[in-house]
Amino acid sequence: AGWRAGSLRPGGTLLYSHVCPCAACAERIVEFQSVVPRPLTVCVATPWKPHNYETVAKTSDRLVYQRLRQEGVRVVQLPLSMTWSPQRVRHYHWRQRQRRERLARANAASAPHAVERAISPAPSPSRVPMPSTCESEGQPVEHLRSSSGAEEARLSMHPRPLQMTSAWRPATWAL
Repeated sequence: AGWRAGSLRPGGTLLYSHVCPCAACAERIVEFQSVVPRPLTVCVATPWKPHNYETVAKTSDRLVYQRLRQEGVRVVQLPLSMTWSPQRVRHYHWRQRQRRERLARANAASAPHAVERAISPAPSPSRVPMPSTCESEGQPVEHLRSSSGAEEARLSMHPRPLQMTSAWRPATWAL
């Protein structure tokens, strides 16, 4: 439900939550509604749908809202501009953009063809590997020269293994 002027019930009780309540909190809200004789409205002041508890509790924000509405609790989602400062809203959007970019990079790196290329880079047929040691670090490297001898590149003989970054998470989105 979106925010509309006058959507709060007159004489009702208002609960404010900065994020979507988890399933356990939703049960406590339902218990609270049975104690309070007035209509109950829950305002959630966040545009995103947190799913960090979803893998543990086997629930999602959509199911939490549905459960609250089935029990007669009105759920209203406020826009950020009504509850957060403009600086915090900008910071939130910047963090979300960074998160999307990290996720896109992690997904691109986990593609099968990208993994094969990262594990075993195929040198050009015109290059002949000549093993030697790097003078600055003492690490074994390969100097690759083209058949004409004009081009030189260094590649590590032991490529760094692929690592999963903290940006990678399994897809647990429930819409």
